[in-house]
Amino acid sequence: MTGRLAVLVVLAAVVAVAAWAYRRRSVRDGIRGPGGLPPVPAELLGPGTTWVIFTTPLCGSCAAVEAELRRSRPDDTVVKVDATVHAALAGAYDVRRAPTVLRAGADGRVTERLVGPDAVRARV
Repeated sequence: MTGRLAVLVVLAAVVAVAAWAYRRRSVRDGIRGPGGLPPVPAELLGPGTTWVIFTTPLCGSCAAVEAELRRSRPDDTVVKVDATVHAALAGAYDVRRAPTVLRAGADGRVTERLVGPDAVRARV
């Protein structure tokens, strides 16, 4: 009886650790949504919705993404951030690919994180 109980306790512990690791990775990768991301710095925010586009000098689609956001969201603020120049800021949002686009409210809270031009085009 105690052997079965010990197996159940070990199994429950393994499942709990695996679930914790999965949740942590999911938040980091943006799978579960933007919860857990730090707020966008105030110096980047506009008066309402702000779109922050993380770019790189070699990004071939970043200019088109920026143009599409400006065209489809004329009342929103669109800000470009070079991830190679602002590496610490890009790291805070786990930017691994350009363009990575954040949508933030006036309070700086990130409400969306989109990775790649197709994700942005599908959203706007």
